[in-house]
Amino acid sequence: RADLLVGDDTVRLFSVHLQTSGIAQLRRRFRKDYNRDAPVERILGELEHNSSIRAGQVGEIRVEIDASPYPVILAGDFNDTPMSYVYRTMAKGLNDAFSQCGSGYSHTFRGFFNTLRIDYVLCSDSFDPVSYEVPQVEYSDHLPVVVRLQKNLLNN
Repeated sequence: RADLLVGDDTVRLFSVHLQTSGIAQLRRRFRKDYNRDAPVERILGELEHNSSIRAGQVGEIRVEIDASPYPVILAGDFNDTPMSYVYRTMAKGLNDAFSQCGSGYSHTFRGFFNTLRIDYVLCSDSFDPVSYEVPQVEYSDHLPVVVRLQKNLLNN
């Protein structure tokens, strides 16, 4: 986290990268060591284990968000979908920039047939998300999320 002085206001920015799903690493390991794909039960076990780690991480981050004396911007790779416990817990009391001003179906991860939105920008009511974009660039397996926020004069 970082506290930023923006004009006369202080904003608390959280940048997070939560535990990965672990599937890609597990598959690579099995292909290298056994020359075959990982068994379904191992994949499910890895998903469950890493989901549990993310839940713990979210609990720690949520305590920090709730204790913030300043408006919050939370951005990063949650490694989970908008239907997950992780997302719901992180987004509680915050606004999702995509929900506020995005359009259509947005994905931020190149895997799984470009179907997953797992990277987010969330903010306090002190801000209004006014634009949301996911540029289609080749830098990473994740796409950047570019959001423009405006100070909400009604909630300050």
